[in-house]
Amino acid sequence: MVHSWKSYVFLFISILVTTCMFLLDPLSIQFGRQLDPIIIGIIIFGTIISIIFTFLTLFSRLEKKVIPYIALTITIINLIIILFFLYLGKNIA
Repeated sequence: MVHSWKSYVFLFISILVTTCMFLLDPLSIQFGRQLDPIIIGIIIFGTIISIIFTFLTLFSRLEKKVIPYIALTITIINLIIILFFLYLGKNIA
C-alpha cells in the first residue's frame, strides 16, 4: 500500500481552498475587488473537486488512507465554513 498521486492532489486542493479562504479579504484590500471572482471560483471548484477526490481516494483499495483522511478533515472544515457563511448571508444580511 502506497500513497498515489490522488492522495497528494486531494491534500493540495484542500489546502489550496483553505488558503484562498484565508487570503480572500487581504487580497481584496490589496488589489481591490478585481480578484474576488477568481478566488471565489477557486474556492467553489476546489471544494467540488475535493469532494470528488474524497470518493476516489477513500474507496481505492491500493492506497494508504492517512493523507486522504487528513485532506478529508480539511475539506469538511472548509465545507462547514462555507455553509456557515451561506447561512449568515441568507438569514442575516
